[in-house]
Amino acid sequence: MTSPWTKRVLGVVEDCLTRPALSPRDIERERVGLLTDIRLRDDDTTRRGMRELQRLVYPPGHPYRKDRFGTAETVKDLDRSDVKDYFENVISHAPTLIAFAGQFKKDEVVSWAARTFETRNEKRNNGTKKNASSTLVSKSTKRDIAMPHKTQADILIGGVACSRTEPDYEPLNLLNVILGELGFMGRLGQRVRDKEGLAYSCTSFVNAGSLGGSWTGLAGVNPRNVAKALELMKEEIERVRQELVEEQELADAKQNQLGSALMELESTEGIARTSHNLAHFDLGLDYFVKRRQLFSKITREDLMTMGKKYLDSSRLSTVIVGPRLKS
Repeated sequence: MTSPWTKRVLGVVEDCLTRPALSPRDIERERVGLLTDIRLRDDDTTRRGMRELQRLVYPPGHPYRKDRFGTAETVKDLDRSDVKDYFENVISHAPTLIAFAGQFKKDEVVSWAARTFETRNEKRNNGTKKNASSTLVSKSTKRDIAMPHKTQADILIGGVACSRTEPDYEPLNLLNVILGELGFMGRLGQRVRDKEGLAYSCTSFVNAGSLGGSWTGLAGVNPRNVAKALELMKEEIERVRQELVEEQELADAKQNQLGSALMELESTEGIARTSHNLAHFDLGLDYFVKRRQLFSKITREDLMTMGKKYLDSSRLSTVIVGPRLKS
């Protein structure tokens, strides 16, 4: 049975998504909050670097090139009519994907969803440009951003990768686990942080969406160590392009991903979030079964192929943010 509290929450959600008040007071409070976050973003070496790297990696016009918070100038210019028009012309017609997990009666929540969003377009547009990243090729560029008042420098290396639905995603993700995640921070962390002591942190990650993706290597270092840390990061990146990873590394990376997925499913929040992602990317609810089968076929050679394809120095850009930039 669906609890009374769940029904009350669904009522609030329905009000917010179908007939929001959009009071001037609430809008102004959100504006102040956004402007504060933008100021914090622009004063943070990592977030400042990530924003610049997005601009270098993605071409003009690509949605992932923009920061989701916007700029102080665009936020200041918004008024209630802008928000109201966007809601009425975009949000109120947008397809809606809802995932439920927990104690509830299925027919009750399905009935609520059908009643609340009956006028929404059922077709989702996440696949309209499927595999769009296949045509994107980033070029190597370097940017230095001086922040004299900071005591730490951030090094970011990155380039265009694949979308979440492309076949390259799984082997590329496993390669990234080895390079920047496995153990504490993967090969990058082991070499730059643990062995050489040049970084406070050194890791990497894949950001994969519906319309493309990117790979990023990130290190936080003492400004005096920027040049050497950057050199070692590039060496480790090049090594996975030229040498096969160890069999044990690949096995550990696969187990890492399978295990982390199981941990995500141990809470209702995790189940709802995972189900939502599977539906959003059209991966199917049998994804984890298919993924295990796919993992059994991924080889060390496949990972090297991903390295050669996506981690070529000619397509990776570098951003360095901090004081006394020396590279």
